[in-house]
Amino acid sequence: MGKAPTTAGQLLHISPFDQWLTIPGEWVEPPNVKRGGVSGVQRLHCSDGRLLYSKQQTNYCYRSLRHPLGEPTILRENRALLAFAALGIGVPQVVYCGVRLIEKHRDALLITVALEGFDSLKACYERGDQLQWSAALKEHIFRQLGRMLSRLHRARWQHGALYDNHVFLRVRPDQSIELALLDLEKSRRRLSRRLAERHDMSKLRRHSAWGEDEWRWLWQGYRETVTAELETRERTTCAPYSICENSASSHYSASSPSSVLPPQNGTVQLSPSFPPVHPPTGHPSQKPYQRQATKSIHGGW
Repeated sequence: MGKAPTTAGQLLHISPFDQWLTIPGEWVEPPNVKRGGVSGVQRLHCSDGRLLYSKQQTNYCYRSLRHPLGEPTILRENRALLAFAALGIGVPQVVYCGVRLIEKHRDALLITVALEGFDSLKACYERGDQLQWSAALKEHIFRQLGRMLSRLHRARWQHGALYDNHVFLRVRPDQSIELALLDLEKSRRRLSRRLAERHDMSKLRRHSAWGEDEWRWLWQGYRETVTAELETRERTTCAPYSICENSASSHYSASSPSSVLPPQNGTVQLSPSFPPVHPPTGHPSQKPYQRQATKSIHGGW
């Protein structure tokens, strides 16, 4: 990325995009070169006690029929995060998302709140946590996971990279649980629920070490949600002058167009519906990320 102001006086007049880049952090995913650009993730410890993650990219784009010239993958991930949250699916909260254009470089930034107290199912199984879980707790975890994935696919959303290390779990002292999905960079809507289901579930099956009991519980939870939806549709169809509508899908479709506004002065900002949260005062001594990003395109970080 291009050089950001670093003096205390300049920090009072720069954009939120540049302010976030001045906050020091440690790399949890070192910058890597891919898709003709650079992408990396930092962990940020803010002065107000919040633990955040900062995904920073330069010219890191995907291409599609809608975006033949490419669009930063951060914008696709931001849309998916907002859509999943609208469906009631656990995902990291978006604090800030922005894109700026400097000469021929497209810099993108996504700030999210850390899922504190959560751990991936892959890490739980590698540590042997499942050996300490009761049969009832384990069944509850995988039935709940099945219900969550069914709700996602009924809205025709596909995670795209559904591995056990992208499914996060928090078990509270009272044995209640929370589940969340991470890494939505490849998430997109499909033409049908079955297409989304086939892609995600086959990938999860290949890349998880779960036993037959876990998969049986997961599918039971998945089918429970589908059955409940069919029963609701049957009741709705029998009612006169009724209109069948997927409320979760309509909720998203109403909010998605306003997730990002058109460029203003070379910068794409969130709409007033999702206002950016300004970061705490910057750290002028921190070496800006964007200077590293610019260097990477011309010969390494």
